[in-house]
Amino acid sequence: MSHFLRDFDDSILTELVERRYKELVELGQFIPGVSDTIDPDQPPVWYDAERFKRAQRVANQFYISLHISHLAGLLLVLQLPRGLIPLLANGNHSSIPKLFKRYVSTQQHVKSWYEEDIYDPSKKAYKSVRQVRAMHQAVCKLMNGKTNRVIGRDNIWVSQFDMALTQWAFIGLLVLYPQECGMHPASVQDIESLIYFWRVIGYVMGIEDRFNLCNGDYKETYAYFKLVLDRVYKPVCSQVPHPVPTGVEITKGVVRSLRVFNYSVRWPVLMKYWYKVLDIPVKIEITGRRNRLRYKILKFSMGSFLKSSSGHFIYRTIFKTNQRIQNSRRQTVERKLKQRFPDAPYEKCPYGFDLDKLESQTV
Repeated sequence: MSHFLRDFDDSILTELVERRYKELVELGQFIPGVSDTIDPDQPPVWYDAERFKRAQRVANQFYISLHISHLAGLLLVLQLPRGLIPLLANGNHSSIPKLFKRYVSTQQHVKSWYEEDIYDPSKKAYKSVRQVRAMHQAVCKLMNGKTNRVIGRDNIWVSQFDMALTQWAFIGLLVLYPQECGMHPASVQDIESLIYFWRVIGYVMGIEDRFNLCNGDYKETYAYFKLVLDRVYKPVCSQVPHPVPTGVEITKGVVRSLRVFNYSVRWPVLMKYWYKVLDIPVKIEITGRRNRLRYKILKFSMGSFLKSSSGHFIYRTIFKTNQRIQNSRRQTVERKLKQRFPDAPYEKCPYGFDLDKLESQTV
């Protein structure tokens, strides 16, 4: 029997998580995602450098499982109005070449967080988290200015609530479904280390402790992440037709752009796998013999090959090598993608959406 949670029956914990979620929804949507009460150069009182380093060692060991969680979470958050529209606002998701550039950039940011001291000014990770913070602040100012939303009075864009949803996108699936991410050899302590890691990252990015999804132990975090999945993600992704078709199309563009890393990756294969795991009642058709084979290979990799540490070592080595190669030739790849995909199929003014209607579907 798995040592990871699959469900729980704890009325006190359920009540606690419900209160936290209610505060996140009722207060978090009115507060900027990058809180001005948090100094990124000042570690919080609960920060433990040795614990953070241990979390980084765990992250390296299960690097491929984290990547799987990050990618699947990205494909889900892009289907949420509150996740999609701020990304459209900065224009970095309007075409496949731009999706590739943005995804590789995100990979490099996260890779530095997993490997370096985020509080050491001489490290890339230090500069990275502050660069990402500044980007979130800029998008917050842009979007709320364009839509005449007043901080402290209105439900704003790029709020603490939105930052929490993004935090979920990075680590939520790994906490809820570690084995489906191929993380079989891990222990509960390993999962808790990664939860702590993302609590620190969330804090440095500007998420207040009261809104930080990772501000708890394994059991509490599991319960909270499950609640966010059931209340926010699944209601949107389960609708037919999808309420934000632009988001679905962009997820397809993201997957297409990733073929430079892994030619076999296909959108129907990934989404069928995760929709089945998450029990999302939307039928995803897999057509063609090759795609059916890819689906079988994905299931075998997650369910069997990654049960061993050697399997993780092999996949981790291949993936990190690919990362280095593609990052070194990023400009060449972008140029080729521009030649192959010269149009911008996802270029659409985000303010043309009925924002209030879309937002109501995610809370």
